[in-house]
Order: sequence, then structure tokens, then C-alpha cells
Amino acid sequence: MIHVMPAERWIRIEFPYEIKNIFREAFPAAKYDGHRRYWLVSAAESVRVQQWVEVVERSGVLAAIATYQSAAMSADEIAATRQMLDELRAKLADGATERERDKKYQSRLARMRAELAVLRAELAAARVE
Repeated sequence: MIHVMPAERWIRIEFPYEIKNIFREAFPAAKYDGHRRYWLVSAAESVRVQQWVEVVERSGVLAAIATYQSAAMSADEIAATRQMLDELRAKLADGATERERDKKYQSRLARMRAELAVLRAELAAARVE
């Protein structure tokens, strides 16, 4: 789960987000490319990078992360997800109600405009007489 790609001046390294702070502690000068989602470390630190990778891989943390990521959701996570979905459903229902209200107002406005046009025509006719 750790990918190291050496280049001329830099070493590109990818790893799970969960160990980001451990990496930052070991390599404070590393630069993160948020667009490509990898870290860049000076090629001069290649020995240190390799040592860090070996230590992390031997620690069992990567296997624990993989197990956690593939584990079923807890009851709390399920409850939180359901709550967020209920809130979204309520917002969508409110939006549908607002759209219905807007349609009624638009219909009423169209009727009033038609009535206004008739009244203007009557007024124009009365002025001519």
C-alpha cells in the first residue's frame, strides 16, 4: 500500500492517509501535491525513505488500515448515515413544496397579468371615446 517512485531530483511516495502525520514527522520538508495526491521528498533522502517504508510495512499498520477500511459499518456509522439521509430527504421535500408554491404563484401572476391587459385595453378604449 506504499508506493515509492524514484526520479532524478525527487522521490514520489503514495501511502494511506491514516499515516500522513507519521510521514510528516519523519519528513517535515516533504511537499504534498494535492492534485496528484502524492508526496515529494528530495532524492537525497532515498535511504531514509526506504528505511521508513520498511519500518511501516513491518509494523502491521498497513494491514490494520486495510482491515478497518474493509470492515462493516458500525451501528453508530449506520445511524449517522441514516440521519444525514433523513435530513437530505427533508430538504428535498421542502424544495418540492417550494416548487409547488412557486408554480401556484406563477399561475396567479399569469392570471393577474391577463386581467391587467384586459383592463388596460378597456382603459385605452375609454380614453378614445
